[in-house]
Amino acid sequence: MGQLRRGWKCKRWAAVFMIAALCAAPAAAEPQTASAQRIDIRSDRLQVDNVNRVADFTGNVVARQADTTIEADRIRVHYKEGGGESVEAIEKIVAAGNVRIRFENGLAETPEAVYNVSSRVFVLTGAGSRVSSGSSYIEGEKITLRRDEGRVTVERGQRRQVEAVFYPEGSEEKPEKNSDPPGEDARQ
Repeated sequence: MGQLRRGWKCKRWAAVFMIAALCAAPAAAEPQTASAQRIDIRSDRLQVDNVNRVADFTGNVVARQADTTIEADRIRVHYKEGGGESVEAIEKIVAAGNVRIRFENGLAETPEAVYNVSSRVFVLTGAGSRVSSGSSYIEGEKITLRRDEGRVTVERGQRRQVEAVFYPEGSEEKPEKNSDPPGEDARQ
């Protein structure tokens, strides 16, 4: 029994590191100049405001850079003054509405995401923000993915704690989104 328990504990921690690797793996695979790689954005509509240095993409928006794809209802691109039309001119990308971010080995879902292009840091905010790899996932109201550092910080919301669910490697179980805080069932 002790060996079985130790084996499960190792697999559980392996799952924790697998979720953290979700952010680190792309950083290792991409050159350090990832912020200089081409960004391709497609949408139904584009409106540019040069005075405020923003470009608003709306309707079925898909943005790609290297192995990362962001899908959203709206994406606002903030660019530096005098930066021209190059990738280096982009400071940050703000995605809102049904945001899905696909990485090499995972998926992030959130109501809003802010991506700092130079630091390669994603900040996911809103109820039900989730990062998953296979059936395992982490969920919280604010998730910060520091891709180059391989670090993830998950913060609770006012109504729900951070939730982390890890399945054994190769498990065919599909995660269910839990709408009740842990322990709610026991109180009824």
